[in-house]
Amino acid sequence: MSFIAVTYGYNMFSIFNLNSSTQPLIDNIVINCFDDLISNLQKRLDLHAKEIENLNQEETNLRKQITKLEEDKVKEEAKIEEQKRIEEEQRKKDEKDKKKPANPPPAKSSYILNSRG
Repeated sequence: MSFIAVTYGYNMFSIFNLNSSTQPLIDNIVINCFDDLISNLQKRLDLHAKEIENLNQEETNLRKQITKLEEDKVKEEAKIEEQKRIEEEQRKKDEKDKKKPANPPPAKSSYILNSRG
């Protein structure tokens, strides 16, 4: 008995018996090779579909994280602006207080004591 090994695709091969006429042998080789190729491609397609699904889910999670971080950033910026506004109001109030004398000077009295008597 004689056999042949047919290689096709990436790391794919089949072994066929040569004890048949040429036309059925060629048909058998073509059919088996294509079936193997199609099943291999289907497995890879399924693998890629799962990978795409996982990547889409990861992208969704990352977008949620980005949205949350952006919201936190906006809140933090608003907090900082409020703090700056309060500090500015306090600074203006302090400036006003500095302009006002703390203790008014005593009124001059017209009554002067004579130490002589």
